[in-house]
Amino acid sequence: MPVILPIAKFVLKWVAPSIPDIVSKLTTIKQQQGMPRTGGKTFEAHRADSDRQFAQHLQLIETLTRQIESFETTLRWALIIGIIALLLSLIGLAIMFGT
Repeated sequence: MPVILPIAKFVLKWVAPSIPDIVSKLTTIKQQQGMPRTGGKTFEAHRADSDRQFAQHLQLIETLTRQIESFETTLRWALIIGIIALLLSLIGLAIMFGT
C-alpha cells in the first residue's frame, strides 16, 4: 500500500495541472455557442463566423490531443514503475520463502 501513494501522487502531479485548462476552454466554447445570433447577417459575415469557430474548435482539438499524449506518457511511466514494483515484490517473496 505505501508504494501506491507515491505512484498516485506522481500521476496526479502530471495530470492535475491540465484539468483547469480543459475546463476553461470547454466553458469558453460553450459560452460562445450560447450567444444569440442576429438574423440580419450577410452570407460573408456568417461564413467568417463559422470559419472563426472552426479554427477555435481545431485549436481546442490540438490542445486536447497534446494533453492526451502527455497523459499517455504519464500512464506509460506509471505502468513501468508498477511492473518494476511487482517484480521487486516477487523477488522479495522468492527470497523470503526460498530460504
